[in-house]
Amino acid sequence: MKTLPTITEIRNVLISEIASATGESKASVSLEISEFRKENETYSITGTYTIAPFLFITKSGKFNAAIVQTDGELRIVRLRLFGDEEL
Repeated sequence: MKTLPTITEIRNVLISEIASATGESKASVSLEISEFRKENETYSITGTYTIAPFLFITKSGKFNAAIVQTDGELRIVRLRLFGDEEL
């Protein structure tokens, strides 16, 4: 039986990918998940993210992601960032 990923594992994958896409460090990215759905083997996740290095928010926006689990590894198959605003 396949082990389901925890929400912490999913958050860590999302934080890593958002940090990579925005060119920021993982420590400066925080996110809030507003919707979480599982359809077949795909997890669909939407929410908001903020980039806050040194406690000052510099960017914020919304994200939409699709994650699949293959061979025990989580893999992002789609990541869309919306409203990437410089603050």
